[in-house]
Amino acid sequence: METTSRVIALIVFAWVCLPFSAEADPFTIEHGISMRWPVRAFDGRRLYEASPDNKFVAVVTRRGDIARDANVFELILFSVDALQKGDGWKNHLPDAQVVASFESTSNLDAITSARWIDSESIALIGQRADSASQVYLISVRTKAVKQLTHAREEVLSFAMHRSALVYNALESRQSETERRASRESNLWSVVNGVPLTEFMLPQSETGRAVVSFSTWFVDLSKASGVANREQRISAVAKGRRLNMKIWLSPTGREAVVLRVVKSPPTAWGEYVGYSRSSLALGDLNLMQFVNIDLDRRESRALLDAPTGTSFGHYWIPLEVFWRNRGTIVLTGQMLPLDSDSVRPEQAKLSAAIVEFDDRAHRPLRALPLTADDRGGPRGRFETIVHDASLDQLRLERRDSDGKISSFSLDLQREALRLQPTPSLRPGIDIVVSESLNSPPEYAVRVDGSTEQVFTDLNPQLRSLDMGVAEPFAWKDRENRGWKGILLMPPVKGASPPPLVIQTHGAGLNRFFMNGPTSLGDDGVFSAYAARPLAAAGIGVLQMEDIPVPRVNLAQEPQMALEAYRAAIRELSQLGRIDATRVGIIGFSRTCWHVRYALTHAPSLFAAAIVSDGLSMGYFEHLVTLDLSDDWGPYSYDVYGGGPYGAAADAWRREAPTFNLDKVAAPLRIEANSYPSLLGEWEMYAGMRWLHKPVELILYPTGAHQLKKVRERIASQSGTVDWFAFWLSGVEDNTPAKSAQYERWRALKAQH
Repeated sequence: METTSRVIALIVFAWVCLPFSAEADPFTIEHGISMRWPVRAFDGRRLYEASPDNKFVAVVTRRGDIARDANVFELILFSVDALQKGDGWKNHLPDAQVVASFESTSNLDAITSARWIDSESIALIGQRADSASQVYLISVRTKAVKQLTHAREEVLSFAMHRSALVYNALESRQSETERRASRESNLWSVVNGVPLTEFMLPQSETGRAVVSFSTWFVDLSKASGVANREQRISAVAKGRRLNMKIWLSPTGREAVVLRVVKSPPTAWGEYVGYSRSSLALGDLNLMQFVNIDLDRRESRALLDAPTGTSFGHYWIPLEVFWRNRGTIVLTGQMLPLDSDSVRPEQAKLSAAIVEFDDRAHRPLRALPLTADDRGGPRGRFETIVHDASLDQLRLERRDSDGKISSFSLDLQREALRLQPTPSLRPGIDIVVSESLNSPPEYAVRVDGSTEQVFTDLNPQLRSLDMGVAEPFAWKDRENRGWKGILLMPPVKGASPPPLVIQTHGAGLNRFFMNGPTSLGDDGVFSAYAARPLAAAGIGVLQMEDIPVPRVNLAQEPQMALEAYRAAIRELSQLGRIDATRVGIIGFSRTCWHVRYALTHAPSLFAAAIVSDGLSMGYFEHLVTLDLSDDWGPYSYDVYGGGPYGAAADAWRREAPTFNLDKVAAPLRIEANSYPSLLGEWEMYAGMRWLHKPVELILYPTGAHQLKKVRERIASQSGTVDWFAFWLSGVEDNTPAKSAQYERWRALKAQH
């Protein structure tokens, strides 16, 4: 830990992009994986948290440890007094104190949901080696780490008071022995409504979006052993990982949780955005705030109404606050349809801030919020806190242009009303300072001043030739403007280099390392490898996403194709690329766009990769039946119906997997789990049947965005090698890769 502190506190103020000499080493995949990144590991995905006495600021970093095949997360403290000095740092940065380290070899972050419990201790969900994640308490003074829970499976969320701890934990799915016994005792099953993956691909709950879980209570006030204090206080339930938050009362004797409403009232069909047919079936998105009396082990719904997120009101987060006078304030709550507080029309379409009398079991007053209150359709309240001393709610809203506005709501006034206020962040505010070519660092703003970088997370990168990324803009033939990031090889060759187009977003104000930073704090590691590709002599264009909310779904792939064509044409006319040697990468949703381009403009690309994404094909349409509510409408919106009857012609004309005979580019396909393999199989099998060059790579226990160190190395090195082979005719002579090139030469022979 002392070594880590010294590394982080090296004598430097900010990353400066300096010209690199020709002798500088190239940036490699291993360099990227070993980088330290700031992590939003605090409760509510916040970047940092100050101690209650305002003496320390806690942050978390993550780096990949290739030798240990693990992601290492470190909890680090900085002195507030030192950060406030700013210009007074002189020749050295503030000292960093590493108080705890956790590591993950799974798809889960090793530190999440961190929060100060008092001025001397921090609680968090931590993972160590291959064990299940648990709640830990860290003493910032002694650096002692105490395990507070002993769940058999992963802890999903928790809330903590000095005398009580409540947490949600995964419940184990049936073992293979239990499944076999179940099959033998039940010789037949009703399949209706159950996804195919549930029968063919049984697997652990870990990493799933929808899980089985139960709620547990730990009485921290007793002196008896920990094992005697953990008690289950709920039946096993199903829910989404995103809906696992718990709120604990100031007394530690009440908790509020989110629960799926299994049998919603028919009247709830009047809420805007929810259909009666879905209500009849029930849905895991349909949630309700539920109060649990921890002494009596009794639970009840707070209001006869769902949460706003049940109806797509994600722009106001779900929060619960206890006022000193004994009432509860809920945010993001739909109002009962018979509410006296607002008109029925408002109750049907508005999420609200509601004050609730827990003793009388009724709402006292409410402030309904609609689109006009959130600054346009893309505005979003990101932070809501309760200032108990002033009895006010304080809110931060990020508008569609990224601007942050602050508001207050005085709970002592009879009428609830949002009032614009100065920033919620007086004094010290910690931010991430970065740019296209400057790796991220922690920086401080004191009383709204300019940013002062106070870390040097990656000094090892200064000796590398990373190339220079630059903004690039172009227009397609419909005069639509597009933006992206262009990264050319550091060393200019005698002729224009090949190009790889990377899709799914471009963070123009973020450090550009691998791919679309708009999808994560450190870019996506599934197939994208921008800087290593540039080091291999291949240019990279990272494209912004299609503005999905403003585009008809059926128009997406054609619009993307026009953008690809226009970018290639313009860069070729500028003499910056060789238009005959262009590759493309699709990930998730943009795999559909790439597959469409390969089948509807076969000569445009010389090689391609699609990673863990949509095909909008026939087999995908079948195997995703009942997987979620989205898949059926997707197909209908794209093709005008299912692949039968009147819509069959549209499927044959537009669906990529019905046009595989037209594909000319060699294709590498990545499936990041067994369920994903089903979705990727149709295009792989079709191209194999047609003797076209195709390779399918499976990461059996991967995540949608690959997390594990070895998986990331395999995916990114596969990307660099694939495009170098097909676009440049270059092979890596590393002996361990000889089998790979034998396969690819065989594919080239049939190309």
